[in-house]
Formats: sequence, C-alpha cells, structure tokens
Amino acid sequence: MTQSLSSVYVVTPWRTNASEDEREKKQKQKQSGISSVVCTMSAKSKEVTALAEKLRQERKKLTLFRRPFSVLYHFSIVLVRFLKWLALYLLQHNATRFLVLPLALLWVAASVTEGAHHKYLDEFNLTVEFVVWWFGLGVLSSVGLGTGMHSGILFLFPHIFMVVQGAEACKSLNFDSRRDMWFRSFDTDCAPALDAAPVTFFAIFLKVFWPCALWGAGTAAGEIPPYALSRAARLAGQRNEEFEEITESKSQYNILNWMKDWMIKFLEKNGFWGVLLMSAWPNVAFDLCGICCGHFLMPFWTFFGATLIGKALIKVNMQAAFFITIFTDEHMKRVEAFIASVSPPEWKLDARVSEFLLECREKFHSARQQASVEHAAGGAAKTSVISQVGSYVMVAFIAYFAISCIEQFAQQHAAEEDEEKLKKLE
Repeated sequence: MTQSLSSVYVVTPWRTNASEDEREKKQKQKQSGISSVVCTMSAKSKEVTALAEKLRQERKKLTLFRRPFSVLYHFSIVLVRFLKWLALYLLQHNATRFLVLPLALLWVAASVTEGAHHKYLDEFNLTVEFVVWWFGLGVLSSVGLGTGMHSGILFLFPHIFMVVQGAEACKSLNFDSRRDMWFRSFDTDCAPALDAAPVTFFAIFLKVFWPCALWGAGTAAGEIPPYALSRAARLAGQRNEEFEEITESKSQYNILNWMKDWMIKFLEKNGFWGVLLMSAWPNVAFDLCGICCGHFLMPFWTFFGATLIGKALIKVNMQAAFFITIFTDEHMKRVEAFIASVSPPEWKLDARVSEFLLECREKFHSARQQASVEHAAGGAAKTSVISQVGSYVMVAFIAYFAISCIEQFAQQHAAEEDEEKLKKLE
C-alpha cells in the first residue's frame, strides 16, 4: 500500500508538468496561428492598396492619344448602356406616351399636309431651334470640368452687340433677332416703326433676355454631370477621385490653396445660399462646385435650383446689362464721362477707352457685312484667311471638348471595372 502511494505521488507531479507543457504548447500554436493570419491579412491589404494605386495611375494614362482602342472600348460600353437606359426610360414614361408621342405625330402630319397652318408650324420650328441653340450653347460652356467651350464670348455677347447695333440702325426694335443662330448671319430687316419713341435700355434688355436666360439655364444644366457622378460615388461608398484631387492638390501659391479650401467649407456650411452666391458672378472655380456638392450629398433641387437662379437669372443678366451699356452710344458716353471724372486729365483714359470700343464695333460691323455679302452671293464670295483660320480654330476647340468628354466617360467605366477586380481580391 505504501509502495503504491509513493508511486502515485511520484507519477502525479510528472503528469501535472506534462499537462502544463502541453497547454502552453497549444497556446503558443494558437498565438502563432493568429499572428500568421494577421500577417497574411496585412500583406493582402497592402497588396490590394498597392494594386488600387497602380490601377489609378493606369487610368490617368487612359487618353485617346495614348490608348485609343481602350478609350473607345470603355466609351462604347458607357454609350450603349446610356442609350439602353434612356430608351427604356422614355418609352415607359407617361409624358412620352401621352404628350410627346401625340405631339410628334401631330407635327409630322402638319408638316406633310399643305395649308395655311404652315406659318404657325414655321414659327413653332423656329422657336424650337432657338431654344435648343441657346440652351445647348450654355451646356457646352460649362460641361467638361473646365474644358467647356466659352460660348458666351463666341456667341452670346456678339448677339447682344448685334441687337444693340440693330436697334441703333433701325431706331426701333421691330426686327426679328431670333434668326441669329445655327451659324446664320444676323439680318436686321427693319420694319416700319410704329412710333418715334427712342429705344430705351430696358427695351433692349427685354429683347436679349430670352437668349441670355436660356444660355444661363444651359450653363446650370452643364453642372449636373459632375454633381451626379460625385453623389453616386459617395452613396456607393466608393473613392471619389475628383474630390480627392481637389482637396489634396496644392498650388505653389498659398492664396489659391486658401481660396479653394475656403470655398469648399463655405459650400458645406451654407448649402443653398452658398451655391447661389458662388454661381451669381463669373467664378472660374465654380467647376468644382458640382463635385463638392455631390460629395456633401446636397439634395439635387437644392443644388440645381440655386445654380439655376444664380446663373440664369442673376449672373447672365448682369453681364447683359454691362454689354448693353458698353455697346450703346448714349450709355457709352456716360461711361466715358464717368471715366474722365475719376481719372487724371493727362492720362486721357476716356479717349483711349472710347477708341478701343469703337475699333471693336468696326470689327463687328465688317464681319457682319462680309457675312451678308457671302450669304447674298450664295457663298461664292472668297473668305478671308482670318475667317478660315477662325473656323479651323473653332473646329479644333469643339473637337478637344468632345475628346475630353469621351476620355472622362472611359476613365469612369475603367474605374468601375477596377473596383470589381479589387473586390475579388478582398
């Protein structure tokens, strides 16, 4: 009995030490396994991050001149997808079935049928062309994140000048200025004036109001694509590369960095009124507004309503008032008198300003007269070298704008494909 107890006492401590060693061994194996899993996950995370950065750099190289086939491939997918969505949306919408389609059939029937109604049909067609022209020019002016065509300088402000000059030539506003569109020449067929009252500033302003308002509405609509893309990326939890580029890029001038940061904070804090104030004056940095508002998840009608009021009702009408004042002789004399009263006489600043503006007017007059001669001769008149160069520059400018839009859509689709690749690795 004593011998068996001693054997128990001898064996028990050995078994206890063995169980502790086994427990410690299992714990070390467990910790080692956890560490290996953590290391594997960390390495995988670094690999995904590195791949994401590499794909981002590759997308920046996705341009039409560097990789034309890749750009056209991605853009064709985006285009087909959009056309499918648009076709389904239009076919299923009640406005299309009960309003647009009946009106289109009525328009076709009226066009192929002879009768006295054609004068009303021609008026309707002219109005549609007028709306599409000026609204479309506004869209081209603001879409494309800064690469848009400056159609205000090229078309709208010369149109205001032509209306002012037509009012001075006819001594009235009894002429149709709507035909100054789709690259047609401006013809002031002066109708007999009903009265001899002078043409007022307000009357000229009303004459150019609708082209200005439609152009301004188009510039507001051109801000929707960057807003929509930025908002969709934020809602999807994706990286908004445009917003990151805005916030992370730094200029060599501190004042520009301060202005950019201030504008972003101002928009986030003030919402509707912030967008309204930013859009109500010629702000070269407003291209960033749509991206910022989309990233902040600002409601669409808050963003678009403020942009529409600021651009179509405030900013463009201020510009119209300025150009009417500059282009009208009576108001120009008042400006010259004001400049003379605030500047030293020896500078002769009023005379220099007057000479410069008169020279601009003469250039507009000569261009209009040449266009009228060519139109009357059926286009047989020989165009000047300057005119030809101007046409080529216009074509090149529009081509550059179209290329930039194609590249943006292609890069957006490439980003979607890259996101799918990264999800498979995670």
